[in-house]
Amino acid sequence: MPDQKDIVAMILLGEAAGEGPEGLAFVRDVLVNRARAQGKTLEQVATAPAQFSASARSNLPEFYARQPLILQNLARQLVEEARSADYQPKYDASHYVTTDFYENRGSLKPSHWVNQMEPAFRVGRHQALRPRPRH
Repeated sequence: MPDQKDIVAMILLGEAAGEGPEGLAFVRDVLVNRARAQGKTLEQVATAPAQFSASARSNLPEFYARQPLILQNLARQLVEEARSADYQPKYDASHYVTTDFYENRGSLKPSHWVNQMEPAFRVGRHQALRPRPRH
């Protein structure tokens, strides 16, 4: 079983294991952007309730352990890069949902947080979202 010190890497893989290096880097940058905006650690952001679905997985450590070693190492490397004080995220998003979820947002209440955001760009199966500008 992986060490709990790898919780951010576990959540990266839980969120984007099938997305390859670009998807993993995107999710990492969302975590970094949120952590910096909120003055929190990557661990605090990654494990905040109801923020990242992977953090709620009861089998996350087992899922992580089943991933190819190359993906585990890449996730850990991405997290270590993000911990550098001079790291500059490539992606400027702070929120995302799956593209399937975004495509079906019409079934959500107008007040749902997704409907309060505007689409920014897509990375793999992730739709990046930004807050709507206030007028």
